[in-house]
Amino acid sequence: MKRYSKSDVAKSQLDEAIKLFFEQRDPVSVHSLLGASHQIMRDIAKANDTKYRCIIEELISQSNQDLKQSYNAVFQPRNFFKHADKAHNVQFSFDDLENELWLLYACVLYRQVITEKSNAVSSFWSWYLLKYPKILSAVQIPYLVKLAESQSIDVNNYEYFRDICNG
Repeated sequence: MKRYSKSDVAKSQLDEAIKLFFEQRDPVSVHSLLGASHQIMRDIAKANDTKYRCIIEELISQSNQDLKQSYNAVFQPRNFFKHADKAHNVQFSFDDLENELWLLYACVLYRQVITEKSNAVSSFWSWYLLKYPKILSAVQIPYLVKLAESQSIDVNNYEYFRDICNG
């Protein structure tokens, strides 16, 4: 029987969410795995008094909305996919493009909280930088863009990035 630490579980869930994303499979499963991993990483950070930058929490704190309402809105998909105790017969609209932002945030959090190397995290991070170079201009890595251009790496070639996940 294999033993798992919370970090092992968070890494495994995030790696699988990224692989499912690149396989263009079920966005609900991607979001569910990613939400579980995200929560574990936040809990690890708090338990270890590790300071981490939370882009989403920063956006919430900058909004003029009620803090509880903002958190409920941000975590609504994760909570809907996880719980059935309230409004169990309600349907929910989910834009699977949200997964891109949540995966980015989870990868940032992973690098702040867990030190173990992850090919999947590196693959997603590279894909995101290549797909949205202007959005991430503050952290853009110029050699990565040049490398992608010289190798004709297409950000729509999900199979390429999925293969990187496996090392």
